[in-house]
Amino acid sequence: MALPWLNKLLETVFFEPCPLHGDFGVPGECNLYCISCMGDPFCIHCREPHNDHRDQVLQIRKCLHQEVVRVDDIEKHFDISSIQVYKINDQPIVFLNKQEETRRHGRVNCQMCNRYLSNQDSRFCSISCKVNTVSNSSLEHQANEKSIPHSL
Repeated sequence: MALPWLNKLLETVFFEPCPLHGDFGVPGECNLYCISCMGDPFCIHCREPHNDHRDQVLQIRKCLHQEVVRVDDIEKHFDISSIQVYKINDQPIVFLNKQEETRRHGRVNCQMCNRYLSNQDSRFCSISCKVNTVSNSSLEHQANEKSIPHSL
């Protein structure tokens, strides 16, 4: 899965105070990420340089103390099929990273981390679990191809 912006997004730490606006009594949590620039996260007050490509800016939110993104925002840039979708405030969202372990195991579990999934059509609990599973299977496929002798 060759999406450099996605790997950077999944490694990014969000909700830190903005270095420009966090100390001035202005709410300045860095919860925006530009997939075009692939830079550091920024706050709403630092958004102006991204106005010419605002459809490339994702707003990261929190649900259960973990980072999520709205389905409407991310599905324009990444195929979220097979990822468990949840709702907060009537908005469909997906988790960025693997969720905390749950004790409940059901008929459907995440293929990467084995977390319980409530939707039987889902295979992953988060974007990172899907990316890691697809990356791992691609690497295994490449390794298997290299070990198979090619006929001349």
